[in-house]
Amino acid sequence: MATLESGPVPARRKRVPVLLMLALSLAYRAEAASGGAATLARTGRSRSGAALAASLTHGPRSTKLDRARKLLADYRLEEADGLLQAALDEGARDVETLVLAGRIKEEMADGPAARRLYASAVDSAPEDVEALSLLARTLLGVKDYKGAARHLRVALKGDPESALAPSVAALYHLQRGNHKLAASYVERALEADPASKEAALVQADLKFLRRDLEGARHSIERLLAANPADPDGLYMMGIVLFNQKDYDGAQKYLERSTGIHRYAANFLKDLAQVYAQNGHLRKAIATLDRVLELTPADDAATSLQANLRERLELVESGVRRQVGPFRFVHAPGLSRDTFDNIVGIFEDAYREICPELAYMPPKVDVWIFARTGSLLPAYYSHVSDEIIISSAYFGSIDTADKRKLGRHLIFHEFSHLVLFQALGRPAFSPMALWLLEGLAEKQAGGYDYTAVDYRKTFASGLLDLTELADYLPVSAVGAGEKREKAYIQAYLMVDHLLARPRGLELLRQMVLAYAAGKSDSEVFAEAGLELPAAFVEAVAQRLRARPGA
Repeated sequence: MATLESGPVPARRKRVPVLLMLALSLAYRAEAASGGAATLARTGRSRSGAALAASLTHGPRSTKLDRARKLLADYRLEEADGLLQAALDEGARDVETLVLAGRIKEEMADGPAARRLYASAVDSAPEDVEALSLLARTLLGVKDYKGAARHLRVALKGDPESALAPSVAALYHLQRGNHKLAASYVERALEADPASKEAALVQADLKFLRRDLEGARHSIERLLAANPADPDGLYMMGIVLFNQKDYDGAQKYLERSTGIHRYAANFLKDLAQVYAQNGHLRKAIATLDRVLELTPADDAATSLQANLRERLELVESGVRRQVGPFRFVHAPGLSRDTFDNIVGIFEDAYREICPELAYMPPKVDVWIFARTGSLLPAYYSHVSDEIIISSAYFGSIDTADKRKLGRHLIFHEFSHLVLFQALGRPAFSPMALWLLEGLAEKQAGGYDYTAVDYRKTFASGLLDLTELADYLPVSAVGAGEKREKAYIQAYLMVDHLLARPRGLELLRQMVLAYAAGKSDSEVFAEAGLELPAAFVEAVAQRLRARPGA
């Protein structure tokens, strides 16, 4: 799970949109979600407008390239792309043309094409700082950290007056969890160019992650003062305002951003979620129509739109039932047996989980949709503080395995709701995911140690905390076995933590510390624990000591 309100750093063009993740479960593992960058990384959003056009200084400025730059600055992307494609078809392979073509593809959300063009530019000029930096940034978007680092090392040795290379280096270290080093590269970039847009965005990211929302807002205000129509700056301001619970202000800025940049499908998804948060369900659905025009294969957007359509129907004609603290909303045609089955699992979860977590939620909102599409049959939304489940799934539980999984899903999501309500619904940090997911898995019954080949699963060792933050979220597209490994490890780590004196109290303290923007080392130190690496090693030792390990 990740949410704007709960605090992940907004990511760049090639990423799961921050607000889309508001609606998704902490445990959502569907492979169909679009985007490739972790929410901590702004990988894939290039500089825009006049600042972008002015930055292209390679080679002679032909009339065709100058025209393409102007079109790009005005976000007339189809025309700009057509001009550059014509130049490439005519055999142009100079760095200037390749970089400009790559930037246009990046703005058109075609990450693979942008990477190919930047790679060709680097092949043509192996020491070109801009080409190296842009290639590194797009590699961050697909988590190729080794490749990104290799190109950054060369770029950072180049033009000392370039702000782009240190800005991308700051982005790299931000994504890898080294905030101090990221901040030092931001300072270096701003020394080279105080007006650097990329540096301002990463600086805002860092402040955002530290929950310094006013500081993040100030960084973006300075950016927008220089270019009031910059869509990335407008988008980021919308993100900040959403976190400050100014939902109307967030809507205004996201509308302005997406009105300028018509290809930013993920920005449009975020706008759709803001519309939904503000009760404008029809606007949200219409906005997702545009998203699906841009990205027809986006199963997550398709599922989100279907869910919004169903929510609209339930708002207008749904049946509302109160059962103890549970407030259910469902379609009139839901069978009594299915409803009773769902209620029974929730009541079991309430009886078993609430005493364990020492909190009894006064209300639990549950929306019963017919289907949840590519999403799991049950998921918790932190912002709306509600659980959404699929009646199609829970109405077809006809085997012991299905009953077990259905119970596991509801227990898992209910655990998230109880913990967040108990803590006052704090801001969310993606670095806390291992705590949240590990606890939810434990409350849902944990892993069957006899059914998991731990030697095979962890043959290459345990993941570090940054890797856990990469593979646990919804944005971990294509993570496959690494995601499953991350969930198992999160469970093992929480199991290890809760075995200590005051384990649950420590877990709560750590979640709140992450919510306040503390780093891993700060969180562990404040909890009186060993260093994160030592904690992970202790879990590994415990794992190796298990019978049959």
